[in-house]
Amino acid sequence: MIHYSRRSSLEKEKKLNIILHKVLKKIKPSTEERAKVMLLVKRVLDEIKRVAEDNNVPCTIEVVGSIAKDTWLSGDRDIDVFILFDPSFSIETIKSLGVFIAREAVTRLGGRVFERYAQHPYIEALINDFRVDIVPAFKVPSVKDMKTPVDRTPFHTRYVNSRLDSRMRDEVRLLKQFLKGIGAYGAEVKVGGFSGYLAELLVIYYGSFLRVLYSAREWKPFNTFIYIERPADLPSIQKLFKGHPLVVLDPVDPKRNAAAALTLDKLSEFISASKLFLEHPSESFFFPRRPTYTKEDLEETLATRNSHLLAIHVKCKFTSPDILWSQVYKSLGGLETLLKVHGFKVISKKAWSDEVENVVLLYELVTLKLPSVERHLGPPVPSDREEEFLKKYVGSEITISGPFIEKGRWVVYRKRRYTNAIDLIKYEYDKVRHGVQLLKCLKREFKIYADKDIFRLTDILGKDFINTLCNWLKGRIYWLNIVESKC
Repeated sequence: MIHYSRRSSLEKEKKLNIILHKVLKKIKPSTEERAKVMLLVKRVLDEIKRVAEDNNVPCTIEVVGSIAKDTWLSGDRDIDVFILFDPSFSIETIKSLGVFIAREAVTRLGGRVFERYAQHPYIEALINDFRVDIVPAFKVPSVKDMKTPVDRTPFHTRYVNSRLDSRMRDEVRLLKQFLKGIGAYGAEVKVGGFSGYLAELLVIYYGSFLRVLYSAREWKPFNTFIYIERPADLPSIQKLFKGHPLVVLDPVDPKRNAAAALTLDKLSEFISASKLFLEHPSESFFFPRRPTYTKEDLEETLATRNSHLLAIHVKCKFTSPDILWSQVYKSLGGLETLLKVHGFKVISKKAWSDEVENVVLLYELVTLKLPSVERHLGPPVPSDREEEFLKKYVGSEITISGPFIEKGRWVVYRKRRYTNAIDLIKYEYDKVRHGVQLLKCLKREFKIYADKDIFRLTDILGKDFINTLCNWLKGRIYWLNIVESKC
């Protein structure tokens, strides 16, 4: 006789395997899809080679990333190509040559060209509905010899290919889709999640998708250190990554944390989602139904909160999404500090961008207006700062009452400089920390919307902005809906 708990465990395991089999059928590229992708890859490589030969430029062309490692998902439309130059070239030379060759090749293929910038310029192309990133780099003999950070990428591809078999590649696909489903996939600044390379390393280390999840349940943020290849100077390397929520040593470059971009929130979401999925297996973790909202939903949500919204809309163009979001988050935090310093209580904050030219900084406040008077706590008695305090406030125009001593400290009631949050932002926005480029755009022009005026902004920016507002205000991780009736 099978014990009840053992039978329950076997039933759950069977259910897990059925779900994973169904998911894999959906996410594994078909023969036809593979052929289509590989045909485009060949066309791109051949054209880059032709342009290089036509201009007598010696270089090597390599496909890198998930296509080269065969860990890509069905429906993926991203192809990564590196143009590798001899290390004898200067960095400036490979930048100009690489961008020229890539631009010319894409033009010949009839694609659209966008110049982007990460560690250095590269070309992002749209060809037949595929996004093709063409990146110039150096062909170095080892990671120790690299001249730019992107020189490391081909070594990542080679390492992963040397460690994954066909079964493990499918396990990587399952992990990637799970991360996508819970909103934790992508190392870009906007997401702060797991990169594709990190997902591959975790499967290499643990052996399967489920083992990653079982192990993740026991991870402790800031106290989980994973290495596939043990470095000789492990103790000194461990010290490099204090303060990182998760450390996964890059086997190609042991002094690099492959999980460096992962935020504490995304790590915590993954740990929690892993526990919930293993307890309540569901295909919906991989393919969740994300809610969509209307203006009416937004009105209803706002009516239940009895708080106040402040939106700062600025038009600003950036060379890459990562640069955009890093600057947006700096400004978002800087203006939050400004509001708090002047007495406005910030309940929560959020940023939105269409990643073309529109940026919105959002704040939910307890109130938009404060009383004219504020209580200001001065130095204790006795103190060497007493005289300075009294000189400032005795007989001052800004003093409403006081100074007086209360519980051993000087206290004064003084006039607020700003009683309206809109005026504060309008006149003092440039007094705090900002992203440099975003500050330039703010100085050129920005508009402030508050409370019901925000509906004018929703008319301008559309459905994605409305969805962002509602999701932010509702504040619930959407995959919790999967287990709502079971927890």
